[in-house]
Amino acid sequence: MRKRVFIIVGFLLLFLVGIGIAELVEFVKLNTLEPGEIYKSKNVRVVELEPGLDPKIRIIDAGGTYDEKVAFSDTTVVVTGTVTKVQEVEAFFYYEEFKMHGSSKMTIFEFAVDEYLYTASDALSGKETLRIGTWSSSYNTHFSLPIIKEGKSFLVICKLTSEIKNDSAHKKEYMDCWIDSPFLHLHEGAGSKYILDNIFAHYLSPEDLSINVLGANEEQIKAYARADEDNTASKFGINDPNGLLDVLKERLISWDKDRHVSGDSLLSYAQECYTVDKKAAKDLLVELVKRNN
Repeated sequence: MRKRVFIIVGFLLLFLVGIGIAELVEFVKLNTLEPGEIYKSKNVRVVELEPGLDPKIRIIDAGGTYDEKVAFSDTTVVVTGTVTKVQEVEAFFYYEEFKMHGSSKMTIFEFAVDEYLYTASDALSGKETLRIGTWSSSYNTHFSLPIIKEGKSFLVICKLTSEIKNDSAHKKEYMDCWIDSPFLHLHEGAGSKYILDNIFAHYLSPEDLSINVLGANEEQIKAYARADEDNTASKFGINDPNGLLDVLKERLISWDKDRHVSGDSLLSYAQECYTVDKKAAKDLLVELVKRNN
């Protein structure tokens, strides 16, 4: 009888040890990142995409129809700075709400902070570098969205990832802030100005708003549009002191490498956005965030 008890106890101990080893192996597996992985847990795995694997990948905008309250009521940080590193990643995760697996591409960039213009939380505690993300894709992109790359300056409106509810991708584990709508929340610097979509025009006074009168004739614009990417508007005698046309042409080319950039399309695009004095842009966007939070 005693021998039988010892055998049973022995089997139970082996069983428990086996469970313990399996759990330990699983724990080590989840806490050891493989090459290319930037985060993983039981239900989430985030991997960095090979640079250049998909040259058409661009950020996308999921902001929907503009409504001031909707657009700015869930933002907690307004910050200016410069991009120092960019990662294209893909997140694989499990939607608890729908009981299904999914995946999405994201652009994550490291952002050297110049100035915190507004923050509704002390969670960042004056961090000098932020990791900021937004959705990206090879499809459903738009030529007017900024290109995020090293050295570019931006005015960013974003939310703390720690405050995102029901986040299937666990963003707070590998980034600080999230941009919902790049159309409204990500504004590229161009010389002494920021580029704003014309959706903001009615907020600004005429003296703050620079409608882009470029001082160029049709032939100059056509020649510049056909030129190689590394040519600048100034080389064609075009009066564009803040380099707006150079930024817009870069966006059009990046949107689709096979797209023919015509003078008409470039001018039409330039007339749909505005270069706004940096102080005026900062004041406007901070005010929109403050009054809707």
